[in-house]
Amino acid sequence: MHGTGVRVTLVSPASVATDIWKGVDERVARPPSQADMLAADDVARAVLYAVTQPPSVNVDELRLSRS
Repeated sequence: MHGTGVRVTLVSPASVATDIWKGVDERVARPPSQADMLAADDVARAVLYAVTQPPSVNVDELRLSRS
């Protein structure tokens, strides 16, 4: 993809507080506590940061967690 203008960033968030956790059967997986989860806005801001950098800046990876 070199020279095409396509850029790639790996976004690796920890648990995010979304409605998906409402359907988790606690007998199968224990959901993390709300205090340990990222807000969806935190992830969105990180992605926005990555995609708004100038072409001379390469954001290879974003790891997001509460700790």
